[in-house]
Amino acid sequence: GLLRGWLRSGEQQQRLAAVRGLAALLEKGRDFNGVDQLIGGLVPSCNSADDEERAVACGALTELFAADVAGEATLLAVRSMAALLKTSSFSVHPSMLECWLSLRLDASAAAAAASAEKERFGARKGKKRRRGIDPVARELAAASGDRGDVGLKSAAVLEQLFVSYARVVKARPGGPLMPLVLRGIAKFAHCVNVELLLDLVSNLRTILRDPAALSTPAALHCVHALLRLLSGHGAALAVDMRDVQQRLYSLLAEQALLADTRLLATALDCLDHLCRQRSALLAPRIASFFCRLVDAAATLPHAHAVALLAAASRLLVACPRVTALLDGTDRAGPPLAPARADEREDVDSPRAINSTAWQLALLHRHYHPVVAQLAKRLAAAEPLPPALGRSTPLRLMATYSDASGAFNPPPQPPSKRRRAADAAKRAASSSGGGELHESIEAAVARAGGGEASSALDFAVLLR
Repeated sequence: GLLRGWLRSGEQQQRLAAVRGLAALLEKGRDFNGVDQLIGGLVPSCNSADDEERAVACGALTELFAADVAGEATLLAVRSMAALLKTSSFSVHPSMLECWLSLRLDASAAAAAASAEKERFGARKGKKRRRGIDPVARELAAASGDRGDVGLKSAAVLEQLFVSYARVVKARPGGPLMPLVLRGIAKFAHCVNVELLLDLVSNLRTILRDPAALSTPAALHCVHALLRLLSGHGAALAVDMRDVQQRLYSLLAEQALLADTRLLATALDCLDHLCRQRSALLAPRIASFFCRLVDAAATLPHAHAVALLAAASRLLVACPRVTALLDGTDRAGPPLAPARADEREDVDSPRAINSTAWQLALLHRHYHPVVAQLAKRLAAAEPLPPALGRSTPLRLMATYSDASGAFNPPPQPPSKRRRAADAAKRAASSSGGGELHESIEAAVARAGGGEASSALDFAVLLR
């Protein structure tokens, strides 16, 4: 009662103290029978105008989502947050939706529990079987989640989550919540059923077709969400994704995206999803993506270049016809005319597959040894080293980044033979320097009729 009174107080310090108290109680008593009151007090604070109060409330719910095993408190919190999102006409702070990215959801358990629940209540045999179970065994099974209680809670959380996401997509496609909604859809896309998937795909593609509707990061997350949706349960759907791939191809030319490590990692993850759909790959389209990746690798820092070349290698494996880019030097015929602007931006243009990957020859002489090694392997159509093939783009960029001042791999000192050869060259140049000086003085004396007594006389002779 005291904390609730402080929450309604006009004093900011009292409200902050109340939120901290509720967060501490929630951390210690997630199985407390009054957990709904704790959550009911914290959820409105997630939308508070005060940064510190909002951070404490969102942090408490994030810890709850990460640590709650039973799922009861998580379901209560998600329902309360979804209700607040709806009643506020989707005018909440993005930090509240960011908490949902910490949810731990078991898609297989949720799907199995939902199907088991339908079968259980739709057949008489299931009812008879339930009556035959010992009451003590029934309670123990429910407590351990063996009868699908945890799975049913996960299914209910998923329903609340995606219904809220769909409402935001329809009502506020260009609002500040859209990037977090798209990240959430991409993260939990493998959990969506087919009925909701079709509606989401249709709405997202409509938004993506408008180039002014989304910013560059939001458009990239939209592409990522669509590819994730259609690689899970949507893999069986016959959907032409040319417009999505065209937008991804255009985004890969944005310098703001290429310079940002996380955005570039998301874009390369999109290409990885394309590589998994090998039956739907078109050689001209993959060749356009390949050329754009090696183009960017020639101009970006070495950590980004490693990730880009690794992604280009995966494209070669997914579509072997693209290796024609690597052996085009002996191709007969006149050279191609300069590309028009519309051809450069068309992902299906045949110009890419009829050209050569000349950037790889430039990258052979790269200052970073890993970039040079990858360029040589790509030019020879050789597979990636296992250590690079198993790494994600974000891990590759973190491994080879020089943000901390270190160079990976560290430069190797010269060998003893090389050091001895360099010392001999320096000794020879120092001994020959005196002879060169004497020959210059003699030449100056002959030209001026006498010896050059000063630097000024030498300068006069040079004029």
